[in-house]
Amino acid sequence: MIFRHESVAITADDEGMFYQVKVLTNNCDAFRCFVYCGDLYQKPVEIRMVVHIFVGIRSPSCANFALHRTALDN
Repeated sequence: MIFRHESVAITADDEGMFYQVKVLTNNCDAFRCFVYCGDLYQKPVEIRMVVHIFVGIRSPSCANFALHRTALDN
């Protein structure tokens, strides 16, 4: 595939786009996970994401909706 097919090339940080879209407070449990803080013998810590994650199945559609909504609102 040729990168410079047209006269102008555009690049973007896709991962950064997802982190700009906040998750509603009542939906944060859907983005909950447990992580170990270095010691596997300790209890894991529960974290809840307040923004969309890059690997989420629906994150691309949510980010595109937020982008189009921002364009319409502004």
